[in-house]
Amino acid sequence: MRTAWLLLMVALLHSTASGQDAERKEPIGGVQGPVITEQRITELHITRSNPKRPEITLQRALKIAEEYVKKQKIDTSSYYLAEAKLVHATRDSEEPYWWFMWVGARRPVGDYIDITVSMKGKAYRLPSM
Repeated sequence: MRTAWLLLMVALLHSTASGQDAERKEPIGGVQGPVITEQRITELHITRSNPKRPEITLQRALKIAEEYVKKQKIDTSSYYLAEAKLVHATRDSEEPYWWFMWVGARRPVGDYIDITVSMKGKAYRLPSM
């Protein structure tokens, strides 16, 4: 009885495992997805593998942003610099820029100051709240 049970289990496991080896010739659900070729992959704009050195360093951009805050008399005494990021391209801008975010300490959620610095050295404040 044990031998018959063992043979049955081996046969079931073998048929299940060999079913996973078969390649699908039809797309799942009958819908064909896009064909991705090596050429299409190389045409993708991938920032991490294709970095371009920014014209303005992070340190210089931060100094420009701080000078802008001072000139515009923006009170940052209850804020702290939470994030700095190099943004390569967006829908609005093809040119990369630095983005700085100061978050209000002990202030309502969403109370922050966004300053961007272009590669030409111009600072702008983005609207918030």
